[in-house]
This record gives sequence, C-alpha cells and structure tokens, in this order.
Amino acid sequence: MEDVTLHSIVDALAANPCVDAVLLAGSRTNDTADELSDTDLYVYGSAAPHTGARREVAERFADEMEIDNQFWETEDLWIVREGGEKVELMYRNFAFVRDELQRIYDRHEARVGYSTCIAANFLSSDILFDRDGRFRKLQRDYTRPYPDELVQHIVDRNFPLLGRSFSSYTHQILTAVFRGDLISVNHRIAAYLASYFDILFALLRILHPGEKKMMKILSRSGSDPLPGLAEDLPELFSLGGAGDAGIERVLQSLTNHLRDRIIENGFRDLSD
Repeated sequence: MEDVTLHSIVDALAANPCVDAVLLAGSRTNDTADELSDTDLYVYGSAAPHTGARREVAERFADEMEIDNQFWETEDLWIVREGGEKVELMYRNFAFVRDELQRIYDRHEARVGYSTCIAANFLSSDILFDRDGRFRKLQRDYTRPYPDELVQHIVDRNFPLLGRSFSSYTHQILTAVFRGDLISVNHRIAAYLASYFDILFALLRILHPGEKKMMKILSRSGSDPLPGLAEDLPELFSLGGAGDAGIERVLQSLTNHLRDRIIENGFRDLSD
C-alpha cells in the first residue's frame, strides 16, 4: 500500500474521538510480507467506534467491505479502491494489551499454545497514531529480555501434552489413527504443534509470532533449528492426512529432539 493511502486511512480513523491509537502490525512490521499479505491495523480505544462511523470511513477508501465481523474479535475488512489491497482493522483496548504484557513479563504466566502472541503483535507494531503517548510508553516499558521464569512455565504447561500420558495430544492422535478418524487426527496435530512451537520459541527467547510463517521466522532468527525438524514436519502432515500408524515414530522424534533442547538449555525435563 502506498504510504500516502495508509496515512490518509490513519488520519481518518484518528479523527474519531473514540480512537486512542492506531498501530500497524503483522507481516508489514516483521519483514514477512508477500504478495498475499494484508495490511493489519489495530485500532485502540475504550470501545470500538460505532459501526455507522466505521462504515463511513471505509466508504472513503473502499467499495468492497465487511463491517463488524465478530468471529474472533471485533473486525472490519476492506478492499482498498486504489490498488485492491485488503486492509484488516481489529479493535482492541489499552487494558487488554497492558494486561497481556503484565501476564507475560510480570507474572510469567503461560498458556496452552501461543503464550506470547499478543505481546509479539504489540511490541513489534509501528505506532502510527497515539493520542496521549500511552502506547509508546507501554512499548518502551515492556521492551525487555525474555524472562527465564516464563520459559520454564511454558515448558511446564505445554510439554506434558506432547508426551504419552492419557491427556496428551500424542495419545489423542494415536487413538484417532486407530479409529480411522482423520478429522480428529488433523485437529489434534494442530494442537500438538501449537504447544510444540510455543516451547520452541520460548527456548529461543522469541515472542511467538502467531500461526503463520513460523518456519520462515525461525530460519531468519539465526538460531540453531532442532535436528530433523524440516524433515519431520512434512512427514507428520503426510502420515496424519493418511491416518498412517507410522505417525507415532515421527511424533516421538519431534518430542525427543525438543526434550533434548529443553535439557540442553538448563530447564526441567517433564518426562512422562
């Protein structure tokens, strides 16, 4: 998108007194953009501007639009008239992102998968408008080293799900393979990988970038990848899609290499 168009969009959004800040995030700010990438704008305020006002702004720049999608969070989508690029606008508030940063950096609380995604999104954002400077201050205050305590808590929360306990994703995947339930196999593979990469990014002290382009970001990080990762993942997807019992061997390989890396980095090994 041309800078002049982006700046015009930001000015139009900022003219609404409900808007406290506008941030550019996603692939445009982490150097992974390609010809299919959207422009992701995060519009912060105590509440989202009402839909009529948002539609009025959209109509200045787009003929095709979806206003007030509520599938994941409050969201608008436009196809910009000049150039045909898709703009995605997500509406959030200051307290939400502040609480996420406190959870990670102050309380060191992990989740099952994607523990640090919101922090990664906010801290890598370009602040295009900041009405009272709160967002720039928050970025400065939480631009900190990755806490060791958080790494351990992410391992503690996620690694048991990769093992062979009855609650683990591995057990669930193998049960689904035995049943011939391919939908469940692939659903549980996705959950396994969410926890797997949550741990791997934590060990590398990289805030989790989200579900897209993870291998590209890993390759660019300059960090030593896990042995066999690039080979095991395609085989995992192939065997999972076919419901092949050989998937057990690949899961064991992935889990063992991750366990070795956990131990090498001085963190506790949560074996089965």
